[in-house]
Amino acid sequence: MYFTPENDENNKIIKATMKDGMYIISHVKPGYEDSAFFALSAEIIDGTKGEVEELTMTEKERYLIWHRRFNHLGPDKIRNLHKVTTLQRPIKVPSTLDVCEVCALTKMTNRIPSQLSARKSKRLELIHFDIAGPFPRTIRGHRYFLLIIDSATRVNWVILLKQKSDTIPLLKAWKQEIELATGVAVIAARTDNAPELLQAVREWKTGMRSEVTVVASSHQNGPAERNIRAAETDIRAMLKEAHLPLEFWDEAVEHDVYIRNRTSIGPDANGIDRSPLEAFTGTLPDIDTCKVWGSRCYAYINPKTIPKGQRHDKLRDTARVGIFLGYSKDTTKHIKVYSPELGYTYRSYRVTIDESYKGGDLDLKLRNCVAGSQGTKNIEPNRRPRGRPKNVPESSSIPVDPPISPNEIITDSIEVRLPIPKRTKTEIPRFDEDEHGNIRQVIDDLTRPAGENNKESDVTLPDITSPPDHTPPKSRGSI
Repeated sequence: MYFTPENDENNKIIKATMKDGMYIISHVKPGYEDSAFFALSAEIIDGTKGEVEELTMTEKERYLIWHRRFNHLGPDKIRNLHKVTTLQRPIKVPSTLDVCEVCALTKMTNRIPSQLSARKSKRLELIHFDIAGPFPRTIRGHRYFLLIIDSATRVNWVILLKQKSDTIPLLKAWKQEIELATGVAVIAARTDNAPELLQAVREWKTGMRSEVTVVASSHQNGPAERNIRAAETDIRAMLKEAHLPLEFWDEAVEHDVYIRNRTSIGPDANGIDRSPLEAFTGTLPDIDTCKVWGSRCYAYINPKTIPKGQRHDKLRDTARVGIFLGYSKDTTKHIKVYSPELGYTYRSYRVTIDESYKGGDLDLKLRNCVAGSQGTKNIEPNRRPRGRPKNVPESSSIPVDPPISPNEIITDSIEVRLPIPKRTKTEIPRFDEDEHGNIRQVIDDLTRPAGENNKESDVTLPDITSPPDHTPPKSRGSI
């Protein structure tokens, strides 16, 4: 609104806006800064919007030229330009701005919605799935895993893959199994544009709706992406905690899905948190059997399973040492154990788990593993140095004083040559992954066998345990 003097309604000396019941003065006519007047006429301006007016052609051109002069600055900053510069009067901004082609082509950004999409109300009404990998080849030959998430309950399923083409038959088998178990059909599936996923959905042929994200817009399949990220971080933590090599990541991701389905990431019911498994099955999960993954364990040996040709006497051990790797998919009474003696993972119903010892500290005795019997450790190698080390002399002269007896005064010193081993090129192992996912050590001219060029220089130390003879030499003229 505008404020005017009492007898001069056409003289608008103060301009202000009303916001929250208060007048906010934005302009005072010069010469009236210290005066006070009653508001006899007022024009209300919406304080929530910018000061826009129907401008003449000249004023529009003025706005556009300043918009270009200040590198296509936004309208709000151009409106306040006179407050921070020597500009005499404000630049009026048009009420309707035409599309600036330069701004549209150069200043557009990707806006990812901060609000998550609403969850579905019924289970299997919408499922999200995606493939993660490739990872190093495991003992069982897996390189990828397919993660499936139910939108309503957030329950997770994992399918291990040796290659991406295995997705089509395994995903079809999972769909048939889950629909028979629940009696509910999958209504819609959301995935990205991976060819194997699109082909798998097309082959279901059940009238299910397929929802495909926009290319390079993974946030549209957010539940799958977030759960894959959580699974990968948990895999790293589990392998690090158990001191196990990378070849056990597939066992880790299966147990991680088992654990995550029993956490509070499911939908709430009347303000009460629920786990995904409870939301999906209606049963409160039992976690009394949960143990630390990767711990050392002892599994019972059934005498009937001992092959012929081995000991069957009564004094044979009744259990073998192994590593606890989780539970069977169908029941927690079947425990998965990796046996270094057998070289593979098997199921056992009678197992004693010792959570105080890490399974990775055992001699794993991995078979057919190019990284060795202990596998590929999940550690970062030292940085490979650049350049060659500087030459170091084989030995150096260091003056050493001999021992002195209490009654002897010595003014000489003996020069002793201490051996200094030759410096070798730093041996730092480097690893690379071949086309089959096997991790191999790279051997080049800088990688030398241990002990080579580590010989010390052949220098004999003098015996300084007894004081030397300091008898002065005889002169040439003496007889």
